[in-house]
Amino acid sequence: EERYKEGNLSKLAKKVEEEIYAMLNLHVPVEIVKPNSLPRSEGKAKRVVEE
Repeated sequence: EERYKEGNLSKLAKKVEEEIYAMLNLHVPVEIVKPNSLPRSEGKAKRVVEE
């Protein structure tokens, strides 16, 4: 899709970095990825029993 082209994602990441800096005075790297490209989390914690 048009909005997920590399150039558009780079511009959005730069804008987010600038907004975070303006609000928190911190430089943080931002990487925006396409939807559904990250592995899905299991969503629940697993209990660990130490014996």
